[in-house]
Amino acid sequence: MHPDDPDEATIRGALVERAKEFSRRTGVPLSGIGKAAVNDSSFILDVARGANFTVGRYQRAQEWLDKHWPDTKQKSEPARCVHMPVQGDPPPAVDGSTIAAIAGRIAARQEVYRGALEADLSLLRAKHGAPAIEAALKLIDSH
Repeated sequence: MHPDDPDEATIRGALVERAKEFSRRTGVPLSGIGKAAVNDSSFILDVARGANFTVGRYQRAQEWLDKHWPDTKQKSEPARCVHMPVQGDPPPAVDGSTIAAIAGRIAARQEVYRGALEADLSLLRAKHGAPAIEAALKLIDSH
């Protein structure tokens, strides 16, 4: 190994920290990122714990983060800095491209959450059977 090459811990840490930052900025859980990126909801946490991974899975995860990374404007404007209207303020103008961009982000998040939910239900089914899923869905519906 060349002295300038990153070691395993650096490579592992880069992926985990990037996924955590994406999660912080978007609200998508790490399990959702793993499920959407490599079809494995535990992938990011497994990498953080030291599990082995292939270069291909690492690359797919990085490419997924690249494709879904929040736009620059969103990254630089935390939610607490959003203008809160005061009574009498005119409503903000919203053009069609803004609405389309927001709709696109919502659709992407829904897909990630759907994938994470399917993974969680699959694990529940494998460990506890169909009655556990029915009980879980009833509990969700009751809230």
